[in-house]
Amino acid sequence: MKFEIRPSSHPAHPAFPGDRLVEVGECFVLVPEGIEPSGHLVRDGRIPIRLSRGKAFGSGLHETTASCIEALEGLPALEDSSVLDVGTGTGILSLGALLLGARTAVAFDIEWDAAWTCKRNSTLNRMDGRLTVFQGTFEALNPSFRCDIVLANIYGDIILKEADRLSDHTREGGYLVLSGLDYTDSRAVKSAMRKQGMEEVSVLFLEDFVTQVWHCPQSRDRKEP
Repeated sequence: MKFEIRPSSHPAHPAFPGDRLVEVGECFVLVPEGIEPSGHLVRDGRIPIRLSRGKAFGSGLHETTASCIEALEGLPALEDSSVLDVGTGTGILSLGALLLGARTAVAFDIEWDAAWTCKRNSTLNRMDGRLTVFQGTFEALNPSFRCDIVLANIYGDIILKEADRLSDHTREGGYLVLSGLDYTDSRAVKSAMRKQGMEEVSVLFLEDFVTQVWHCPQSRDRKEP
C-alpha cells in the first residue's frame, strides 16, 4: 500500500515555539530547525530531536508529550522494535523511539499539517528510510498489522472509541503508551483496556492529564462487552 499526504482543511496547531532548546526526559534535547545544540546539552550526551517550524501538536512542551517520551525511555523492549504512532503530530514520539533503538516506525495523523510536519521532521533527523508517514486513520492499516510499541497521545474519547484497534495493533509481548486522557477518561480507559486483556504497567498522573502504559501478554484473555 502506498501512503500519501493529501491536503486537508483541518486547522493547524501552533508551530515550534521560539529558538530555545528544550530538554525532555533523561535522554533528549529538542532542537528547532536552523539551531545547533551546544554547551552542556552536548556534554551531557543528550540526543537531539530536530523539529521543523511546521504547524502540528507535539513540540515537547506539553506535559502529555513529555510524559510519553519519559515512558518510552523506560520501556524494556525498544531495541530493534517496530513502532506505530497514532495521531503523530510532529512525529516527536516516533523519532524518539527510533533514536532510542527502534528499527522502524509508521506514523499517521488525520491532519495534513501534522503529516507534512512529521515527514519534514523525519527528513531533518535522517529517518526517512525508517519512518513511514501518512495522512489518514486506522482504516488505512491492515487489520493484521502489529507493532511492538504503539503510541497514542490523542484525545481520551478517541482512545475509548478505538480501544480495540489500539490493542489489536499491539503485538503480543509489546507495549501500548496512551496519553491525552483527563482524569475521568483515565478510569474509563483502564476499564476498556482490561476488557481487551491488556496488563497495566504504569500510570503517571500529570497536572491536567494522565499517561498510561500497558503490556500485551502473549495470551490475551479478552472479556465480552
